[in-house]
Amino acid sequence: MTQISTALLGSALDYIKWDPNIETRREIQLLLDKKDGAALKQRLGARLQFGTAGLRGPMGGGYSRMNDLVILQTSQGLIKYLLETVGEGAKGAGLVIGYDHRKFGSLSSLNFARMCAAVFLRQGFQVYLLEDFVATPLVAFAVRKLGCCCGVMVTASPTS
Repeated sequence: MTQISTALLGSALDYIKWDPNIETRREIQLLLDKKDGAALKQRLGARLQFGTAGLRGPMGGGYSRMNDLVILQTSQGLIKYLLETVGEGAKGAGLVIGYDHRKFGSLSSLNFARMCAAVFLRQGFQVYLLEDFVATPLVAFAVRKLGCCCGVMVTASPTS
């Protein structure tokens, strides 16, 4: 087993405290209990990074995976970015959210889309949450058609 540094332990405890999903909290707690520093570092040592395909990764517990906490934090970060770059008008222009069929345990694209919508609604944004599975280009089309400032397409790799 790899040593668990104080920083990594703090990161694990923060993740467990903040994550609203019992299954992914349990994943991290189990790694802590097993004192598996290598696995904890892999899951908590770095966050998913935006790339040409957006924020992408397998579903599971930790900051390097797609999960409820990462969705909540990313949604909050996107709101901050939109308010800084577009201004308060972003709220009225709103955003379109689409999702695909992916599901892994209690994690799913549908739940991620709903969480994202809830975070934006709570901050006063107009939200258009598409009603069923959609192809990515439909979100881009809806953003232009509705005059929104942003579109979010939720899709994640279901395996860890």
